Amino acid sequence: MTNIPSDQAKAKIEAIRVTLKSNAQIARFVSNRDAGSDDGFPSQVAKVYQELTGNQLAALAHEPYLARHTHARSHGLA
Repeated sequence: MTNIPSDQAKAKIEAIRVTLKSNAQIARFVSNRDAGSDDGFPSQVAKVYQELTGNQLAALAHEPYLARHTHARSHGLA
């Protein structure tokens, strides 16, 4: 696992979100970071990073599990 501090990883994810939101063609596909809503964007970034590098971001290693749980809960499976 790549050892990036959690706060640094989260700051980079927010920078990626801002960059993607600035592109009108893809902005609607990027989730917002609203209070009270489930945000799957960090887990998506972690998954892409893993697929591109073969490594996991240690700071976000738990994110895919949170996304899976959120998805299951939204479909009444959890």
